[in-house]
Amino acid sequence: MDVLRSLSLCPIAVQCVVKLTTFFSNTKLIKELNIVNLDLCGNTTGIWQDCLYVWFHKFEQISTLHVSVHWFGATLLLCYPLYGYFVLGEMVPFFDVVIPFVDDTTARGYIVTLLFQFVLCVFVISIMYNVDYLFLLTLFSGAAFIDLVEEDCKALSFTIVNSKREVNVSGIRDRLISAIRRNQGMRRYLKKTCAIFENGCLIQLYCGGFTLCVCLFVAKMSDWFPIYFIGIAALYQMSLYCLLGTMIEWKSNQLSKVVYDVPWNKLNVNNQKVFRYFLQMSQSTIKVTLMGSLTLNIQTGMAVGCM
Repeated sequence: MDVLRSLSLCPIAVQCVVKLTTFFSNTKLIKELNIVNLDLCGNTTGIWQDCLYVWFHKFEQISTLHVSVHWFGATLLLCYPLYGYFVLGEMVPFFDVVIPFVDDTTARGYIVTLLFQFVLCVFVISIMYNVDYLFLLTLFSGAAFIDLVEEDCKALSFTIVNSKREVNVSGIRDRLISAIRRNQGMRRYLKKTCAIFENGCLIQLYCGGFTLCVCLFVAKMSDWFPIYFIGIAALYQMSLYCLLGTMIEWKSNQLSKVVYDVPWNKLNVNNQKVFRYFLQMSQSTIKVTLMGSLTLNIQTGMAVGCM
């Protein structure tokens, strides 16, 4: 059982290593996405700026919840020695990870072990939160990007409907080209996001499923209550990632409906040809892919959780 307790923490260590590798190996792409975010915030006005504010406010709320969950869970786990001392009457470490050649049954060895585990816990939580923060930021920015394209389509529809007979005005052409360019930029942005985080997301799902299996078995066979915190943390991580992927997929479907509602039949022949290209692009649903084969959504999360 002691082996399984330690084994339940191994997937977290694997996730930490993969996320740290993801961060350092994709520094260039992350900088490019940051430049796009800054440019997006600096060059939007009116209702487009309101869309950005709405999504960034949602991002602020979710990121605050995310960091609170991380550190609240870590605090509960770090309180386990107090539970062991006052309830069990034993000196127990935070979790079953010890230092070689250090006897944690002595007072000095026990203190050294606790300090090592505390630093390790803070280090792992910090890495995982920072990479998750980047993932949240890019996906919420992508969702805001999709909303901007939707507003471009609505503005295009309004211009077409109110142009009366003069359908070949430059304003319609400019709005159509603006919507197409923003749509292309949005798709490139989300494609780079998938290229950065697809490995980490895949490892996140499979490690989360493995952790849940181990946690359920350990919870059934022993009374080691920190296993519940580890299991809840794994379930939370899987749920968050799958919900974010589903959000992008849902927003993409909403964009397709808005594009279909544009009164393209009132355009002249040249603009209809350009709009057909826009329509063809919108027919492909935007998805957060995992290694090019899986899609990050609730269905994938449920499939992994039931393995």
